Amino acid sequence: MTTRSLVLPLALLAPLLLSAPALADKDDKIQVPANLPVALQVPQGEVLSFAALGVGYQIYDCKDTGVGFAWVFRAPTATLYEGDGDQDDDIIGIHYVGPTWANDHGTVVGSAVAKVAAPDPANIPWLRLTAVSHTGTGRFSKVTTVQRLNTVGGIAPASGCDGTTVGAEADVPYTANYFFYRLPGRDD
Repeated sequence: MTTRSLVLPLALLAPLLLSAPALADKDDKIQVPANLPVALQVPQGEVLSFAALGVGYQIYDCKDTGVGFAWVFRAPTATLYEGDGDQDDDIIGIHYVGPTWANDHGTVVGSAVAKVAAPDPANIPWLRLTAVSHTGTGRFSKVTTVQRLNTVGGIAPASGCDGTTVGAEADVPYTANYFFYRLPGRDD
């Protein structure tokens, strides 16, 4: 079993951030990409509540699938940073299995409703998720839709899973922008 930290060491973080597209405006606020595919657009009437940079790992397990051996996705684990992830940006939460986004005030669990290949096939797909449950009273408790966009990395390894490595774990570094939406009138 691999031990990992929710805050990535700078040596792992730097290559991911340097390879990421320009995601921030002059105020260090990440933006939804122009020309977003229709499948990833939020339902009419929802408003952007907040955005975060997720920095972490996509976790895969080597399994015997019955038709061969493959790396099978298990869960994400990431730290969520306000703004574009500069060292002066605050940590606002974590992301983990569920998929769940949380802080000490509440959570939102989502279910994927749309998936579109990232512009670069070396990166995990972009997603739109709808909230299926909440806890607490914080900013995550008001979320209705989540978008995972501008992904970098996170793709399952292309090799290393065979009969001798079944049960092995691969933690693949990734970054993504997460956009959290709510219904109007629901304060942040």
